Amino acid sequence: MRQSIHKAYQKAMVPIVSALLALALGIFIIMLTGNDPLEAYQYMFGGMFGSFNNFSELLVSAIPFIFTGLAIAFAYKSGVYTIGVDGQLIMGAMAASLFADTFSTLNGYVIMVGAIACGMAAGALWGAIAGALKAYRKVNEIVSTLIMNYIALFFAQYLYSGPLEAKSSRIPQTEKIIEKAHLPILFDGTRLHSGLFIAILSVILVYYILYHTSLGVKFRAVGINGVASQYNGIGVKQYTTVAMAISGAIGGLAGTVELLGTQFKIMDGFCANFGFDGIAIALIGQLHPIGVAFAALFFAGLDVGSNSMELMTNVPSSIADILQGIIIIFVVSGSVLVREQNWKRLSKFRIKKMPGNLKGEKTGV
Repeated sequence: MRQSIHKAYQKAMVPIVSALLALALGIFIIMLTGNDPLEAYQYMFGGMFGSFNNFSELLVSAIPFIFTGLAIAFAYKSGVYTIGVDGQLIMGAMAASLFADTFSTLNGYVIMVGAIACGMAAGALWGAIAGALKAYRKVNEIVSTLIMNYIALFFAQYLYSGPLEAKSSRIPQTEKIIEKAHLPILFDGTRLHSGLFIAILSVILVYYILYHTSLGVKFRAVGINGVASQYNGIGVKQYTTVAMAISGAIGGLAGTVELLGTQFKIMDGFCANFGFDGIAIALIGQLHPIGVAFAALFFAGLDVGSNSMELMTNVPSSIADILQGIIIIFVVSGSVLVREQNWKRLSKFRIKKMPGNLKGEKTGV
């Protein structure tokens, strides 16, 4: 029991230490640009926490990251290495937009619930296709989900440039979501919407399913060892397909909440690369739902804070991207090292003395 707690503590410390080390390296990177790192960090953290409005913007930015990180983490925990959340997100958003536009005369809350249900269903279907291809036809899920991302993107472009194009706009986009169907704003004067509660509920639900239900045990067992799970009576093919469907549903929910809470219409660049950000967030969060939530907050903070830093100093906001990359490297490296056997191997490592004949010394030959 004590050993498992110690390992959990080590895993929890890896992303924290990685973030601190990345910020420390960021000091030298900012110095190379000819700027004062202390001033730059002052404006960065001021952009995150300098006012309630700044903090609310951080939360708004974190909401889609939480969903995409959860989608990736759930799939990875189940042994499916998907990179298809971007496609699931856009398909979910398109389905939600179509529902809201078709049933715009209904009560606002009915439209919200219906749009969320349609978005999750579309995302789940898009994910299940890739899951079934892997389970029943042994198609590599990385390849299939990448291809399906492009299919979803081009299909959405066709829809909002043609059948679903807004009549009142010259730019290809969908009709703006009717105001009564917008997710309620939590605080006047901010953009923070009730999607935050949906994100928190999703974190709790995914955590409960994975770690407190027999279903979650089977998903994780398939992820650890599919062959052993098959011999123990677990339907690996079925669980792989269902895991991808659940991951897709979360991805579809990400697009729907972003549509109803922040952007209100779909056009070119809608939530671009949020799914790939979700991969980094899931890895930094150690594939744990609660860790994913904190990693999403940190990523959102870097995005919001770097914009403030760029505005007030000459430091480019791309510094945030560099920090994110450094953190990922440290997290992956640290996760490998915290495994007990790797620490033992590292502790036994010794530099052997070089043989004399390799030093250029004369031998007896």
